[in-house]
Formats: sequence, C-alpha cells, structure tokens
Amino acid sequence: MSNAQNYYDSLLTQGYDPTSALGYTQQYYPEFTVSNTAPSMLVGVPTDNLPSAQIQNDNSNKKMLIIGGSIGGVLLVIGVVTFLLLSGSPATMVGTWVDSEGGSFTLNEDGTFSNAAFSADEDNWTASWDVNGDILTINFEEGDEWITQTTRFFMSSDGDAVWTQTSVEASDGSNYSSPVCSLLIRESLTDKGTYTALDFESDYEKFKPDWCY
Repeated sequence: MSNAQNYYDSLLTQGYDPTSALGYTQQYYPEFTVSNTAPSMLVGVPTDNLPSAQIQNDNSNKKMLIIGGSIGGVLLVIGVVTFLLLSGSPATMVGTWVDSEGGSFTLNEDGTFSNAAFSADEDNWTASWDVNGDILTINFEEGDEWITQTTRFFMSSDGDAVWTQTSVEASDGSNYSSPVCSLLIRESLTDKGTYTALDFESDYEKFKPDWCY
C-alpha cells in the first residue's frame, strides 16, 4: 500500500469525510486518486426461467462479486491495521525518541519509560506509559505524588517521526500545556547524536496534522 493511501486511510479513520480526506491527501500527493472498488453481492435473483447460458453468466457474476467483496473486506482490514500501526498502536511507539534539543527518552516494550534525567532520579519513582488512540500518556509516581504527561501525536507514514502536543499535570496542582506542536524522531534517524528533530522538520512537514500550531 502506498504512502498516499496510508495517509488517506488514516484521515478517514480519524473521522474526516472522504472529500476532505481526499483534498488533504492530494495536497501532499497530487497524483493520488480514490478508486471505487466496493462491489456488492446480488441476492435473491430468480433463475428458474432463465436460459442456461444466462444462469451461467449470473453465477459467474456472483462469484466475481463474492471475490470482489472478499478482497474489499481484506483491504478494509489492511487499512485499519495500517492506521493502527501508523498513529495509534503502542507497539509502534516502542523505542527511543529524540526531540528538537537532542534530548531523548525511551518507551520500553514492557510499558516502562526511561530517560537520562529520570534514571538519575530517586529510585522510589516509577514511570509507565500507554497509548490510547492518538494519545500517549506517561505516568510518574512516588507514593502519593504523581505527574502525568499527556501527549497527542500523529505518526508519519514511515513510522520514524511523530508530531506532538503535550500537557502536564501534577499532584501538587501545577499544570502546563504546550502552545505549539513539536516533532520527535526515532533515534535511528540520527547520526550518532549529530542531528536533532529540528533537522528533520522540513522532511516531515507534510505529515503535520491540522491540530498542530
């Protein structure tokens, strides 16, 4: 499946109507078109009085419609799975991410979180993360104290970058909400720490969602 189709499918899954999704997709992929491949099965067609050749043709047509419907179902499943992989699956968020200042953090497969600052902190604190749709939540806890970082994100079609907007709440009543979006990139894109997310913003600008400011 092409990057354009992946992007179009992800917009549909987010709730965009087909016309809007097509328009946004064609901004980044001008050659992209949507093919109408959703045939329906014929049901209840009488065959008793039809010539044998006509019956054979109808049966052949039904088989083609059944096959076409099955393929359409498979494509729908692939589209949904692709969207989950691109912008809402915990599995794809696993790994080490680098921000615009070169700092990094790791979302471990077992649901734990780590970065340089946290690792150096008191051992009594624990950190965990989870993804629900396009929301990444990281929880820090120590006794009755807690800090919750909530990040809305949208992942690029190659899975190597995410646009994010973050807010933070704490048990002491303090809170913070970022007024702008920022880009995170996978550590694999960096050249031994030479690059930061800022160096890749132009490459991933086309994937910036409309809720980013």
